[in-house]
Amino acid sequence: MIAKTSVLEAYAFYRSASPQLREAIEAAARPVNLRPGTYSVGPEARIDGVLLLGSGRVRVFMDSETGREVTLCRVGRGELCPLNLVTLMSRQQPAAKAVVEAAVLGVTVPVAQFESWVESDTLVRRCTFDAMAASLIQVTEQIQQITFGRLDRRLADYLLCRCPEPGGEVRLTHEQIAADLSTAREVVSRLLRDFERRGAVSLGRGKVILRSADVLTSCVARPLEVRVH
Repeated sequence: MIAKTSVLEAYAFYRSASPQLREAIEAAARPVNLRPGTYSVGPEARIDGVLLLGSGRVRVFMDSETGREVTLCRVGRGELCPLNLVTLMSRQQPAAKAVVEAAVLGVTVPVAQFESWVESDTLVRRCTFDAMAASLIQVTEQIQQITFGRLDRRLADYLLCRCPEPGGEVRLTHEQIAADLSTAREVVSRLLRDFERRGAVSLGRGKVILRSADVLTSCVARPLEVRVH
């Protein structure tokens, strides 16, 4: 189990807090260890306080009755989960969910205690608002990509960001990639097969191997074709 202070040091409002506030935060924090697949927000959530991450990653997403998912944002070390905050502080269950993507070592703080710090401490309040603003920007950019971005370009960019060098591997299933790009698995599979045919990647079970960054780069850089009817 990770030390509480190791988690808290990742947060500016703790590092810059007065000795009295630091002591109060340490006393209120409760260590948590969350495995991948654990819901931090949603009907099956295991978290009943404000989550502070020392390591790991949480994915915020929405899903449909058909199983389609849209990834809204991700939260890592030193960041506040906007969905966790909104759910606890509004006392309402949102349509979105948050799930642990990479094992989380962190702490939770009772929401009533955290709310009192937001009201009384300028730095805690600023960090909370900054977290909400950053997440809103992520969600806005994601919506922009989904609405206006060409999917082959988005997929190429997605692979290059995670594996810029030839021979590297992206160890994700087509379904996981589709969830991140907010599209259907069948569409991702078709585009990946096209990339493979063009010599850009090789496909394996649960992984994509980069063969030529040049082909993917040209796909990302290629201007959008506009057809006039």
